[in-house]
Amino acid sequence: MDAGTVYAVGAPYSEIDAFLLLRSDAAGWRVVDDHVPPEPGGPTAGPEPDWFEETGS
Repeated sequence: MDAGTVYAVGAPYSEIDAFLLLRSDAAGWRVVDDHVPPEPGGPTAGPEPDWFEETGS
């Protein structure tokens, strides 16, 4: 099964704020998961999702 497509989101010409995992189905594209990385030097937010680790980020 296709894992989907990952998009990085944030303000134009700025840092990336979050990542979205999207999948296409009969109804169109849908967000199926998201990940917000912790701030550099900040507390960790827990483990990264498997799909995010596979992006090589």
